Amino acid sequence: MRTLEPRRSDELTIKDGGGRPGASDLPADSVVSRRILPSGEVERRFANGVIERISSGKIVRILPDGTQQVLLMQQVIPVAPPPPPPGSPENEWLGGHAQHLLDMIVALAVGDPAARENYLATESDARNVYERIARRTQTIGYLTQP
Repeated sequence: MRTLEPRRSDELTIKDGGGRPGASDLPADSVVSRRILPSGEVERRFANGVIERISSGKIVRILPDGTQQVLLMQQVIPVAPPPPPPGSPENEWLGGHAQHLLDMIVALAVGDPAARENYLATESDARNVYERIARRTQTIGYLTQP
């Protein structure tokens, strides 16, 4: 059996405010762009030059002078019921919900297929549908933070 690796692009950038000029007129703590990196991290760039890279378990803030602040979070195995039987209405609903969340991630990343590929390449260790739903919900939260 041959396994195909998903193609990954270098990055996907989302410009807030339609990429309009005048970013220097924004408040210093305004997000000026968001992107999903090939590593699956969500990167947010602020008007004051701060770069924030968010992934499961850590946040790295890169200040304009190049210094980094790292916040590590401890993760535990989420409590989840056993997966429903294949073909059951519950299994169909959970699968559809997980797909809807993935579609939301792609839509927040301006619909570029590279966002889907970059994200899915980092989700291979999700143990079950509940974990995929939790991770996708968390990523949507990262992408929509003000």
